[in-house]
Amino acid sequence: MNPHAPPDGDIALADDLLVNLNRLSGWIAHEVNNPVAGIQNAFALLRPLIPADHPHAHFADDIGREIARLAALTQRVQKAYDYEDGRGRPIPFASAISEAAGLLDQLCRVRGTPFVLDIDRDAGSVKVSGRLALAAIRHLLQHAVESAPPGPIPVRAWRGNDRLWLAVPEHQPTNPPGPRAAAGPNGLALTIVLRVLAPLSGELVLAPNDDGVREIIVGLPVPTATLAAS
Repeated sequence: MNPHAPPDGDIALADDLLVNLNRLSGWIAHEVNNPVAGIQNAFALLRPLIPADHPHAHFADDIGREIARLAALTQRVQKAYDYEDGRGRPIPFASAISEAAGLLDQLCRVRGTPFVLDIDRDAGSVKVSGRLALAAIRHLLQHAVESAPPGPIPVRAWRGNDRLWLAVPEHQPTNPPGPRAAAGPNGLALTIVLRVLAPLSGELVLAPNDDGVREIIVGLPVPTATLAAS
């Protein structure tokens, strides 16, 4: 990215990244769902022909579960990278966090990782501009789900130093690290967060909380109008 590019150009690049990820995920879901549906329909016809007392009948149940799991996976992929234009309406910080968490509800149920939201009132009422901020929040939460072991995921949000802060516990991502993993946190969702934060003049830091738990913390600037009214 050109450091001298105007902010609108940076926003457009971030928009393009998320729009293209949306298109790619939709294409993958379409191309995978079609053959999966054919396999599912064919298996539904064959399954009754397998005697229940056959010594390998349990494998048929395994096949049915794997077909359903693959179908659910493509739906989650498409939903994970769904994206609307980055120049949308302002939305309260608390609403953006709740909306992002809701979009990940299915993934949380599958992995057994429900969110526990702790949103400071002073932060929650501040409006953040556009869908890019929501995308940054959503992919941070997605990274938390994809990297965390089963169990509740605490999500903290507060306001301080003219920024809105959002923190989740730091865990190693389950997908293989990229070649730049040594330079900082990695994983596809977190890479998207970093790319989206740049045109928003946001930041990402790693720091321990008061209990000594290391967190991934995203900071978004408080809008100028909000600062003037404070």
